[in-house]
Parts: sequence; C-alpha cells; structure tokens
Amino acid sequence: MNKHNELSSFKLMPVKTAPFFAVGILLCSQDTLFAAIMLAVSAVLIAIVGAFAKKLFPSALALFLGMACMTAYGVFVCEPVISSHGTTQTLVCTVNEIQDFSGYSLYKCSTHISSIGTKLTFYDSGEHNIGDIITADIMLSKGSGDLPAERMKMHGTLKNIRSTVRPDFSLARTLNDWRKTLEIKISKGIGGNGGILSEGMLFGDTSHFSSELRRSAKISGVMHFTAVSGMHFVIIMSVLLELLGAKHAWLRAGAAAACIPLAVMFFGCDASVLRAGIMMLLCSIGPLFCRKADSLNSLCMAVLLMTAFSPQVMLDIGFQMSVMGVFGVSVVGNRCVRLLNSALRKLPAVIKSFIGAIASSACAVICIAPISISAFGGISLLGALSTVVLSPVFAAALTVAVCFAVTGLGILIAPLGVLMNVAYYIIAFLGQFTGAWLSMDFNYAPVIAWLCATALTAALLIPRKLLSVGTFTAAAAAILNLTLCFFTANDRKMIDFISDGSSGAAVICNRSEATILICGDGARLGNKLSDCLLSHGIQSIELIAAYDLSAASCESLAEICALYPTDTISVSKPAATVLSAALHDTEITTEKIAHINANGVTIACAKTNDTECTADIVLYSGYKQTVPKHGGILPLYISSRQELLPRGGVNIYDTDFEIDLENYYG
Repeated sequence: MNKHNELSSFKLMPVKTAPFFAVGILLCSQDTLFAAIMLAVSAVLIAIVGAFAKKLFPSALALFLGMACMTAYGVFVCEPVISSHGTTQTLVCTVNEIQDFSGYSLYKCSTHISSIGTKLTFYDSGEHNIGDIITADIMLSKGSGDLPAERMKMHGTLKNIRSTVRPDFSLARTLNDWRKTLEIKISKGIGGNGGILSEGMLFGDTSHFSSELRRSAKISGVMHFTAVSGMHFVIIMSVLLELLGAKHAWLRAGAAAACIPLAVMFFGCDASVLRAGIMMLLCSIGPLFCRKADSLNSLCMAVLLMTAFSPQVMLDIGFQMSVMGVFGVSVVGNRCVRLLNSALRKLPAVIKSFIGAIASSACAVICIAPISISAFGGISLLGALSTVVLSPVFAAALTVAVCFAVTGLGILIAPLGVLMNVAYYIIAFLGQFTGAWLSMDFNYAPVIAWLCATALTAALLIPRKLLSVGTFTAAAAAILNLTLCFFTANDRKMIDFISDGSSGAAVICNRSEATILICGDGARLGNKLSDCLLSHGIQSIELIAAYDLSAASCESLAEICALYPTDTISVSKPAATVLSAALHDTEITTEKIAHINANGVTIACAKTNDTECTADIVLYSGYKQTVPKHGGILPLYISSRQELLPRGGVNIYDTDFEIDLENYYG
C-alpha cells in the first residue's frame, strides 16, 4: 500500500465514525444521569460542528449516536433485568457453556428476563449438556461489577427444575463435542507439557495450565496466543481454502461465508472471536464487490456492526485487546515498518525483515498496554520478541492441527507434538526472566500508557508534523511509567483479596514480599493466586496460613512455593504430611494461626454466620440463604452462592477488591 492509499483509509466513513461511536458508548456506560448530561453536551457539539466544521460532522454524529445507543441500552435493556434482583422466576434457559468442578458444574446460559434476552449463570450437580433447554424456578441476583451492562449478567440459585429438553440435533453441541474430541486426541497424543500447551494455543482452553506455565506465559508475553484471534482465522481459512481448491474469488468468498460462522461456533462466540470472524468475512467477500481488502476499514466495520446491535460488547476486555492489537499491527505497525525500511535501506533484507517484525509487534504491545495494565496489573517487556519468535512455530502447529482435523491422519500428531514441545521450551526459557514482567498496579499507569500509545500513533501516522514531538512524548510517558513502577515496588503496602467461588485468600503485599491467608480448602485457587502474586511483583513469600487446606489441594500450593521462595506454611496435619514430602526448604508447621496482623490491621478466617471472630477484616467461607450474621468490622464473603449480604459486607467472588494499608482506617 502506497502512502496515498494508506492515509486515504482514514477518509473512509467506517474509519471516521467507528472510533467516535465506541467512545460514545464508553462515556455513557457508567451512570444514567451522567449519560443524559453527556447527551445534551454532545447535541450542542453536533450543532456547532454542523454549522462551522462540516467535515467533522460524521464523527460528531457518531459520538452522539454511540452515547444515545448506550443510554437506551442501559434504560430499556439493563434496568428491567437488574430490577429482577432478589425475585424467583420460572425461566427457560439454553445451556451455552459448562465449567466442571468437583461435585457440581457452573452452567452459562442464555434466557429471557422481562422479555429481554440476557446471560445467566447457575450451579447444579446434575448432568446437563450444551444445547439443553432447561425450564426451572431460579432465584435471581444481579451480576458483579459497577456498570449496568455487567450487573445485568445475572447469577441464579436453582430452586426447582421443571423440565430438561435435549434437542435431537444441536449444531452448537455437535461442534463443541467435535472440538472436545479433537482437543483430547491432540493433547493425549502429544502428552506432557506440550499436550497441555496445545489445549491453550490451538483451542483457547487454559483450564489445565499449571501455575508455572501460566506464569511463564505471562512473563514471556505470549498469553495472547492462548486466546482465539484473527491469526487463528487467517491460518485456518487459508488451509481450508487450499484444501477445498477454491481458486476463484467467488469460490473463496462462498467457502469463507460458509466456514467462518462454523469456525466462530467451534471456538465459542466470544466478542474477540466474533470480531475476528467478521473481519475475515469482510476481507474475503470484498473482492466480489471490486473492493480492496483494507484492514483498518474492516476493523472499523466489525466494531460498528457489533457495537450497534450490542453496545455492551465495547466493555469486554478481550474485545478491546483484540481491536487494539489489530490496530497496532495493521496500522501503527505497518507505518513503523515503512519508516524503518526507508531508514535502514542499506541493511540486508533478512535483518530488515526481523527488525520490522519486532517493531510491528512492539507497536501492538504498546497499543494493548493500557488495557493489559488495567486488566492484569502489568505488561511484559518480552512481548514483542516472544511474538516474533513464537509466531512461525504457532502458524506451523495450527496448520498441522487443521490438517489433522480435516483428514484424521494420526501420523500428523508426531510433527504437531514436536512443534508444541518447541513452543513450550521457548515459553519456559523466556519465562525464567522474571524481571521482564513490569508490575504496574498504581492508579495512573493506564492513563500514562494511553498517552504513550496515542503519542506513538500520532508520530507514525503524521510523521512530517508530529514525528519528533510524538516520539519524545511517547518515550517520556514510557520512562515515567517505568520510574513510577520502580518507586511503587519499593513502597507497596496493600491487601488484595481473591476468590474462586468456594475458597478465598488475602494476599498482603509488603514491597516485594507477601503474606497469604487462605480461607477454605483452596482447591482451585492456585492459578488466581499465582496471577495475583505476579501482578503485584512479588518475589518471595514470608508466610502462608492455610489451616483448612485439604490434602488434595496441596499440589497447587506446592507449585506456588516452587515459584516463590516461601519461609513458613501453617497447615493441618494431613496437609503437612503431603507438603513435607514436596517442600524441603520451607518450614511447615501445624500450629493454627488465629489471625494475621498487617500494618496494625487484623485479618482472620471464619465460617459464614460466625459472630465470635472479631478481627478487623474477616473472610467468611460457606454460604447462607439468608442475610448472615458477622463479628468482623469488614465482613468479606468468598462464596459465589452468597447473594444476601449484611450492611457493609462485600462478596469478593469475581470482584476486584483491594485495600491500601497506608490509608485504611476500618
């Protein structure tokens, strides 16, 4: 693409309107009153722009329409559903996704509440399958989060199942069964760590990742390979179209139109998957209408199509990262590569290609950084390098996997196993450089990261006017974030609370050292605990108090202790026996610790409805169907089933809850 065509993409109507439409949605996603004020302001803005700057009118109108769309969605869709909180209704639910736990399962369903389609999750010990239609009496509670679009994702307590109907045929269930079969065949055929990694990289399933593998993937900056993205679609469609022999444009477009919807259902209809599917479809059918495929235009069209009908999609973290990642590579990265090729024209082509690939990947990392910092508490300095190194291996592995899925030839498992093991060793090697992960858990880190990304984008897209000032601003923002990151690490005194729905933990951070109090058996807490420690830059653990830890849960705790040098662990006698055999450099005691003192604040564990525990902060395990009594000043509940809370109580399940010890007064 020459310079003229590259800049002319910004004159296309989807490109001029989609960003402003998205910003309008985000501005009005918080509060109805604020949304009304912003609508009034934007109406005045449209009138002014229409009168004095007609070229900007489409963008101003898109901003207004985005605000209006999100406001209408909040008033007419979110509020009626949220108002059903606390009621018991007979609902017809279609099972879309299942997460299996020990003794019960979490079912994610689609249903209608007050004649409005919404999502509903509930637990049940029965055996239901994807596609099943369940009619049941369910007590509803609003979802966690501050935004109306988050609160309307309802949780339910199953009271009575009236009927369960399993359709004779369900396309979603058939594709899901095929996916699970392929996943098991490939994973077991490869075996070991390579097999586990294949589940994440090929199918987006990281449920079996160990704490060590998750930590290595985050440090090396390759977690995006474990989320189905546009790269998956490009490779899959390229292989399928070649296998189908679709040489002509109309054949390729027809094959793409047929295969892409099936691929979306195969991988699951997440927002990022839908975005990738729509972009791929637009690029495939464009030539039929004599339209050249343009990444930026297709990206903006996908954003408009998805957010116009479902504005809450714009709030999805995966969707935001997907959009910014594509923008970083295809727009900012391409422009950066063009400038570098011009400056490095005397270098050999191979070296220029490698530098260009690193630069393009770095642009994507910078564009994604604000969202990554907000969602995960930091970024990896190895993200650009690891992406370039791992991409050829990933592309080859996914190509072989698609061929295996189509042909069923078992001989393909061997080369696939080699590729996945190579990928595992690359991730494990890069994961040793723990200093590459920058913990940015301070307030203004995302804002500074946005400044850096915006300045870099402006510098590269308008180099004649803004190259110097934009590059300087981006560099200054990056240095500022790094400086604040260093000072925060040396002055960190806070408590982060996490929960898996049945167990919870208080992670007390003091600079780079942590003290951990685990409430419950900790059966599925390992990955969340590992993620929490990494996001806060923890290097060692002074104490782990987990007296209720079951012997079966010791494996995940031993993994944590292997990653982070641990001084002392307080557990029950059965758990101590198991841990003693696995941990030789850690002191293991069976003395029960009643509470932990953190900067003068006492923290303890108790069973729900216990009034005898009077610590400042009490983690309560278990649940009651009525409002529980409590003895602590701040009662925190870790059960996903605890819907009714006392005044001042907080359920930390699926909710970010932190306390700054320097400014905590109870």
